[in-house]
Amino acid sequence: MSFLVGLTPATAQQLERIAQRRSVESGETVIHAGDPETHLYLVVSGELTVQTPQGQVVIGPGEVVGEMAFLDQAPRSADVQASCPGELLMIERDAALREFSDHPEQLSELIEQLQAVRQRRLAWH
Repeated sequence: MSFLVGLTPATAQQLERIAQRRSVESGETVIHAGDPETHLYLVVSGELTVQTPQGQVVIGPGEVVGEMAFLDQAPRSADVQASCPGELLMIERDAALREFSDHPEQLSELIEQLQAVRQRRLAWH
């Protein structure tokens, strides 16, 4: 399921407005475990592979990665690499907080959606 589909159109449009496009090549590391950065990545095309202690998980178009650090600002918990060439939307945490500062209901919606993703992903660990 696409992450953006779970958001209202207004919230999805605001996220797309502040997102930066990033092209990735096969094998490129997008996230290093232990890094302090807190960006959220939405896969537009291609696939990302998340290396967990239990193995690999593939993240495809419409899905997000980086939700844990985006929510709690903790260091990254896993390495993430591009499985093939692709496009990502990178959403900076601080930019999102600024964008939604006048729209607390939309910020709440975003956080709830990310928490739902995190709950599903905690089953990986």
